[in-house]
Amino acid sequence: MEREMMRVEVVRTIHFEKNVKGLLKRYRSLESDLDVLISVIEKYPEGKFPVSFRLQGYPGCYFVKVKKIRSNSFPQKGVNSGFRLIYCWKEKAGQIQLIELYHKKDKELEDSVLLKKFCNEIG
Repeated sequence: MEREMMRVEVVRTIHFEKNVKGLLKRYRSLESDLDVLISVIEKYPEGKFPVSFRLQGYPGCYFVKVKKIRSNSFPQKGVNSGFRLIYCWKEKAGQIQLIELYHKKDKELEDSVLLKKFCNEIG
């Protein structure tokens, strides 16, 4: 059954833009990879296991972590490329806020302090 497509606004936060800028130096295809990823996120903003899932422990905020991100920068590694994306899904507003993007070789987990701060600001 085909999912009904609702209009979703995607917002790139300042922190996310800084992450992208730093990663673009090493991964030239990142912007085009993100275009594809965002089109999927728009279709499944609440997350789609096992590729993405909701992060627990942030009351009042719906954070989703995307783990299996394809990249043309290293095609032979496929979905195990190591990129991680964290975004906030605001269903009532129909908005996705891209918060954090990192490579797992640079850091193991998302920035929980950043997410708590973000959650406090929108709550």
